[in-house]
Formats: sequence, C-alpha cells, structure tokens
Amino acid sequence: MKLTDEQMKEFSQKLDAKMKNECPVCGAIGKISIDMYSYTIPSFEKIGNSMNIGGEMATMPAGALICTNCSYTRFFNLKILGVVTE
Repeated sequence: MKLTDEQMKEFSQKLDAKMKNECPVCGAIGKISIDMYSYTIPSFEKIGNSMNIGGEMATMPAGALICTNCSYTRFFNLKILGVVTE
C-alpha cells in the first residue's frame, strides 16, 4: 500500500527525531531514502520445523528506509510509530 503524503511526513518526522542520516552498513551520510510504500510482514504459526500456513497468523505494517549508496534496507513498525492505525 502506498503511504499518503501525510503518512510519509509523519514517518520522516518520527525517524528524524530518533536517528542519524547515516547508513549503519556503508557509513554514507545523506543517502537514506524513505520508501513510499508500506509492507506487510507476516508471522506464521510454527509447528516443529514447519510453518502451519492455514493456522494462526499475525502481520506487522512496516515502512522501509533504504540506503541509495549500498541498498541496505531497514524496516520500522508503522503502527508503533503511530503512522498507521491498523
């Protein structure tokens, strides 16, 4: 799902208050880009060494920061940041 302009602004403001604009992998400064889409990260029920695809499932809405220098990608929980409500 594409984030609205308001959600992008809120995501950016929440991260600016907490993070440096530096990539933790390559050290590039000022090369961090906020992806305009939110991602749904699923969590499936695990039974032994298998996943129960038809079983209990939870999801997490995530926003991504991407280093445009080395492509390192970090995900942040948009619900905890207050960017989305569902």
